Amino acid sequence: MKALYIKGGGWSIAFAFGVIHYLLEHHDEKLHTWKWAGWSAGSLAALHMLCMLNDIDDRTPLQRHHDAMEYWFKNTVRRSTKRAILNNWGDRWLEYFVHIGLIRNPSMYIHANDKVHIGLTRFDPGIIPKPVGEVIKEYKSNAHLMEVSYHSCYSPGFMQRPAVSLKKWQGDGLRRLDGLYFENKIMLIDKYDRDDILVVGRRGDGQSDISPDPKIFGHRPIISIFDITPQSRYLFEMYDNGYNQAKKYNDHSGIK
Repeated sequence: MKALYIKGGGWSIAFAFGVIHYLLEHHDEKLHTWKWAGWSAGSLAALHMLCMLNDIDDRTPLQRHHDAMEYWFKNTVRRSTKRAILNNWGDRWLEYFVHIGLIRNPSMYIHANDKVHIGLTRFDPGIIPKPVGEVIKEYKSNAHLMEVSYHSCYSPGFMQRPAVSLKKWQGDGLRRLDGLYFENKIMLIDKYDRDDILVVGRRGDGQSDISPDPKIFGHRPIISIFDITPQSRYLFEMYDNGYNQAKKYNDHSGIK
């Protein structure tokens, strides 16, 4: 393996966090060498790994992950599900990344350069603006890194408008929204063979290497940003399933 690609899907990040738990527990040395890519919630998962592997305290990455998950379930989840329209989901996530170290380590973004690839949907000008997939992999600061991730998650009407527009950061005046453009695409496929990319998530391409057990979904076929009020129990199940599915994949195919 040379790369890790985590798909989006709102609260399905709980599944990705479970996978990350397993990887940190058994393959953290490989995470250091891989490139990471993600869009929407997948970009948040990539930033999470960035902080877990590059903090400056005396904890191990797995210990940091345990502490971060306790904060996530107690604060980010419960405080992000109070309003359905223009909800504060994204704001709580920014607080989460402040909590796990992006402010404590002002040079964290340097570790992300050419390491973390975040997918967005850019709208090129025209009579009818054309949606185009864009990948940003170079960052000017921690603030820029968080803004790119926020825009990758930003869906008008379901999240508050980003504090700083990427039009200014990127200097081209173009609008950027949720990375949904990449739903049916494999990120980093232009750089690596498919066999070298470990894909995590359950979205439209049907080619996921590590995907949720469909039994845990019940009558809810997909977790997305539109699931504004998930129950903590359901997210716990998603998290555990992520860990178990990663173990199952490793036992069957091997994470090389």
